[in-house]
Amino acid sequence: MDLACPITAQIIVATITDISRTGVRLGCDVMLSVGQQVGFKVENIVAAANVIWSDRGSCALEFDTPIAISEVQQLRWRGLESVSG
Repeated sequence: MDLACPITAQIIVATITDISRTGVRLGCDVMLSVGQQVGFKVENIVAAANVIWSDRGSCALEFDTPIAISEVQQLRWRGLESVSG
């Protein structure tokens, strides 16, 4: 699933490869800096997050506040085939 993720004044397109209430793993072509504060937005789900690791085309974000389990399920239902909780 592709998503728009505002980073400062920049929006990048990324693919969700894993999602849980506390964070998300993304595949993207932009190298993000560990510790960078970003905004995560897909459909009606919005969360502030920090980049906790980034390496060659993928990164992980930790949400400042966990998202609802219904939001995790919504994203999984929308197209994620293999995710862990």
